[in-house]
Amino acid sequence: MKALFVASAGASQRALPVEAQSSLTLLVKALLLASVLNPLLMHLWVERYTGNANFVLATCIIHALALTTAVVDLAGASLGHNSD
Repeated sequence: MKALFVASAGASQRALPVEAQSSLTLLVKALLLASVLNPLLMHLWVERYTGNANFVLATCIIHALALTTAVVDLAGASLGHNSD
C-alpha cells in the first residue's frame, strides 16, 4: 500500500501545485521516518529491553496519521477528479 502511494505520488508530482508538492513531500517523509524507526525501536524495546515504549507509541501515531492523511488526500483527489 505504501509503495503504491509513493509510486503514484512521484509520477504525478509534476502536475501538482507547489502547496500540494510540499504536503506530499512531508507525507512521504513521515511515512519513511515511521517505517524506518518503528522496527528499530521495537527491536530495542522488545528484544533488548533497552528502548522506551513512548517512542514506539510516537512512531505508531506518526505512521497512523500519515496513512490517514494519505487516504483522505487520495480520496479527495479522486472525488475532485471525478466531478470535473
